[in-house]
Amino acid sequence: FIRNRVLREPPTATDGMGLKPPPQHVGVVSKDKKVTQQTMARISQETFDDAVTENMEELDMELDEAVTDAISQFEAQGIDLSNILKQAPSADRDAHPVLRGLAALANATRAGMDATRELTFGEGSSQSTMKLKFKALPVTAVPEDEEGGETDAGLGQALDALAVACAEEGEAGERSCALLGTREGIDLLSSACLSLLARPELLSALAALGAGLRSTENCEHIGLRGLLALYAVISERPADAPVQAAAFRACAAAMVGNEANRTAMHEKLRIITTAAAALRAHPEHRECVLAACALLRALTLQDDGRVALNKGFDRARAAADMGCLQLLGAQLKRAAGEAAQGGGGEGGADLQMAAEVLRTLSRLCASAKICETLVKLGALVASVSLLQAHLVEADLCRNASGFLANLAGDDEVGFYFTHRSSRTALPVAALPG
Repeated sequence: FIRNRVLREPPTATDGMGLKPPPQHVGVVSKDKKVTQQTMARISQETFDDAVTENMEELDMELDEAVTDAISQFEAQGIDLSNILKQAPSADRDAHPVLRGLAALANATRAGMDATRELTFGEGSSQSTMKLKFKALPVTAVPEDEEGGETDAGLGQALDALAVACAEEGEAGERSCALLGTREGIDLLSSACLSLLARPELLSALAALGAGLRSTENCEHIGLRGLLALYAVISERPADAPVQAAAFRACAAAMVGNEANRTAMHEKLRIITTAAAALRAHPEHRECVLAACALLRALTLQDDGRVALNKGFDRARAAADMGCLQLLGAQLKRAAGEAAQGGGGEGGADLQMAAEVLRTLSRLCASAKICETLVKLGALVASVSLLQAHLVEADLCRNASGFLANLAGDDEVGFYFTHRSSRTALPVAALPG
């Protein structure tokens, strides 16, 4: 069959000569690189297996030779085999983390009761209601089935392994994501978020869903139903910071390269209001703050090449109206204060937080009013203080310099740079290039 596969441009390398290398981030990009589409032909796993069997039975090939020949024949026809496990049926193949995770999830949900959750979203004349059907699982563990299958006691571990496989960098991770997408894994994991709402495995399901959505093609599969499932989790567990963080990560991943998902998140689900509420409720929870930052950055991206009009600036202004500037500004000032006192240590945990906040504030600099508000909140002075204290931290310097460059684009802030405060003199060593 034919699929429109959305391809993401490869990330650019960062020249860190003379500086400490930046930490590896788990989150979404914040550059507006347009994604492109390419029509790809695909086959099912059954078709591939039949070709291997035919090579062995009709052409008397050995197993390895039959698999190799099937691969070369399909690739010669322009078939994309990224969703195929290129080996003969075996116990080893069935043990692939994606297949095992989905099988464990299916086994666990068989014990559930049919349930329906009705969600109302939107405002005014655009208000709508959708009923989500899923399998509600009991809070206690489900006993092992009669066939000796994996119980839901091991469901969390299976989903964690699935998440690790999909999050892996390079071709292996891409294949795992493709395998998940072609086996209706995104829909299964979305439903699992509702099924596991009161269970500890919820975090594993959210992590697996977020990792699977690293593939922009899989973002097409989640649809409004899947986004509503994530919104239901966020709404039902507002006091649970780890759940909020994991759900925000999945929401952010679903919006990269997909303007339709961003529009649904913003206009229908009012996700900015939810992110602001989480920042207010959990200012001390590091992962929740980082995830909320990733969510806000994803909302402001303008990277979907399929649409002529992206509304990233409008969403940045909406985030400012919801109080996100004040909330992130407070995080930045706290990090600057710790840096001035010698906090953070060599591990750089606080510096990573500061870098991510600066990266997010750069995305929110969508108007002169926002830039001037950030200056009044002390974000300019705080960012310069961080630069002066940590000139060898590549990630922090890059994000701080980008933030200051965005601020300086406003005339009033530019005047502040040059006339009103000598404290805003930029350290030359921190400038890029």
